This record gives sequence, C-alpha cells and structure tokens, in this order.
Amino acid sequence: MSHIYDDTLCLMVGKRISEQETKQRMLDIASELLVVSGPTVGLDVIRMEKVITAAEVSRASAYRAWPSKADFRSDALVTALGQVTMLPEGLAEIKQLKTLIESHSNHWDTAEGRRSFVVNALRISVDADIRRMLASPHWRLFVGISANFPGLEDEHLKADVAAELARIQQSFVTRRARIYQQVCTLIGYRQRAPWVGPAGFRALSELAGLTMNGILNRGLSDPGWLDQRIELALFDAPAALWSQAEIAMLTVLLGHLEPDPAVEWNEARYAESLAWFEEFSKELVRDSGEAQSHHGMMR
Repeated sequence: MSHIYDDTLCLMVGKRISEQETKQRMLDIASELLVVSGPTVGLDVIRMEKVITAAEVSRASAYRAWPSKADFRSDALVTALGQVTMLPEGLAEIKQLKTLIESHSNHWDTAEGRRSFVVNALRISVDADIRRMLASPHWRLFVGISANFPGLEDEHLKADVAAELARIQQSFVTRRARIYQQVCTLIGYRQRAPWVGPAGFRALSELAGLTMNGILNRGLSDPGWLDQRIELALFDAPAALWSQAEIAMLTVLLGHLEPDPAVEWNEARYAESLAWFEEFSKELVRDSGEAQSHHGMMR
C-alpha cells in the first residue's frame, strides 16, 4: 500500500521518471557520497533510504530497481570505482619537462648529459604523478577500497568489487605500457634483456603499478612523507634531492630500460625528439581535459 501511495505522490508532484533515470540518479548520488567520504570502504554513507531522499525519487521505483539493499550497495560501489581514470600530466608539468629538455640542449651529444636529462625528467614526472593521484578524491577512494575490500563481510559484494578493481587495473596497465613505449622513443632507450616487445612493456607497467600502489598507500597514511628528501647521486646522474617514492619508481623503470646504442644522437635526432615531445604533450593535454570533464560530470 505504501508503494502505491509513494508512486501516486510522485505523479502528483511532477512527471514520473523512468526506472533507468531513477537508477542513474541514485547511483550518481551514492558515488558522490562515497568519494566525499574518503579512502575507506564506508558503506554506511550509502544507506538506500538516505540516497532515495537525496535523489528525489520514489521509494517504490527504487526498490523495484534494487529489491535487495545489498545489490544497490554493490552497484554503487562499482559505479564509484568506474569513475577512476588515469590522470595525465597537466600543463605545469609539461612546461617543466619542456624547460628541462631545452636546458639540456647543449648536452645531448654526450651520454652523461642524456642520462642526466632522463633521470631528472623521470624524477619530476614521478613526483607529479604521485601528487596528482593523492590529491584526487576518486583516486583516494580507489586506493582505500583496494586496500580494505578484503575485509568486506558480504561475499557477493566482495566479488563484485574485486572484479571491478581487476578490470580497472588492467586498463591502467595497458595505458601505462603504451606510454612507456612512447617515452622510450623520445629518450632513445630500449628494454633490457630478456624483456622485448609489447609483452615487455606490459610487464614493466605491471611492476610500476604495483610499486605505485604501495607508494600511494604510504602517502595517504603519511602526507609529509613525499617531502622528506635526501641528496644523493643515483642512477649514474648528478646528485639531486630524492624522495623514497622517486627512488622506488626509478629503480623499477631504469632496472627495465637502458640507452639504445643503435640511436645516434645529433642535432637532427634532438630536433626530432623535441617535435615528438610537442605532439605527445598535446595528447596528454587532451587526455587531461577529458579526465577533468569525466570527473566533473560525476559531481
């Protein structure tokens, strides 16, 4: 009887919305509540009755869409996770890298000069990547759920979350592998034996992803950790101020990659790399805009 009254009231107040729109409204609200709640599996924030009220939909329609509250929570959590995207470099980081390239323009003819550029460029990029992800509410949610979902008591929900996490991780692996392959072209590097071809770059991407996950977990629990630095001469490059996170990531990257002796560095090759970087930068800016637009639509 209450469901009949609920639908009648909805019709009196305004146009009755479709079941699909009901679901979308509720999932959008629940996802936002999860993102705002922070990096925990705080399922209490997505109580169905609370979301029904916030979404301004009828209870009858909501319970037709999800007869089980557990199913609603599962869909809400999976939807929130699905909003996580890789965060490409922003304009500030791209300009910083371009300045670094130009500052090394007189040193590309020596192995030492090229190595100094590569190590510094990777160090700058890694630090920027980590800080972007830690500043993103969607990424903080992703990291928190990845660490805590094994403790979920609902086995069905746990399985759904595990499947979505695996799907997202694989999409990240694929994209990172492509980026690493492109970067090798820019800097004149190749994979160390026994790694070769796309499978080798994918293996590097997997290892880098695992390392980054550990770094993000540490960064969430200890925000000041990234700013703790020590001056060291590492990876055959001049001394610089290093964080532990940068050391960890570059150990993985430069343990897998090495200078390609087949690449002849001269003015033409330098100009080619600079032109390629300009095109790659445009792609990153486009990706960054799409990522921001995607997250904006979810708010």
